[in-house]
Amino acid sequence: MAKVPIVLESKAGVVPTATLIFLHGLGDMGAGWEWFGDIVTKRFRHLRVILPTAPIRKVSINGGYPMTAWYDIKSLSSRDDEDTNGLDESRLFLESLIEKEMNDHNIPSNRILIGGFSQGAAVSLFSTYQSEKQLAGCVALSGYLASADYWSSNLRDANRNTPLLMCHGTRDDVVKFQWATQSRDKLLAHNIPLTFKEYPMRHEANDEEIRAVLDFISERLPSL
Repeated sequence: MAKVPIVLESKAGVVPTATLIFLHGLGDMGAGWEWFGDIVTKRFRHLRVILPTAPIRKVSINGGYPMTAWYDIKSLSSRDDEDTNGLDESRLFLESLIEKEMNDHNIPSNRILIGGFSQGAAVSLFSTYQSEKQLAGCVALSGYLASADYWSSNLRDANRNTPLLMCHGTRDDVVKFQWATQSRDKLLAHNIPLTFKEYPMRHEANDEEIRAVLDFISERLPSL
């Protein structure tokens, strides 16, 4: 079972009218991105930020030992034999968070933006364009499109025009830059409207990238 997500809101007494759900990377927790959530809620007082933590599961590249993971990863050098079942489990969990925002907080789906870093970015990409609910956008940092053939056969019309921001480090030694460009090309082949930004960095986030994300949020989730 996943832990209860961290929820961040502005302390200015503003009623939130939009939500960012952001998924962490392999072995991390929602708390690992709380610094980012604080930046977002300070700049956008009308936003709620949801930072869930993945369940603990056995991970092949960790010698089969358990760690927080949205799905199993069997190799960092090959994309063969990806864990589609685990991806689908995390997609359904993400859908439940979207529904909770809609039902409990009266946030319409087109005011909900999905994002993530690394493995969390992969789940975000995998899930956003399979959702039946129209979403505000998707942010994928240092991630890739996992189980691309399965994804292609399960695309839904609701988000075919939903904008995507992809950011990746050209020196990433964990999620290869080539995986990001291949994912970009696959997404473009399906006419997904995307912006692709590259930075001279490794598997990390930097200030310039975060500014690009904030600009994207500003564009997709303006104050009402």
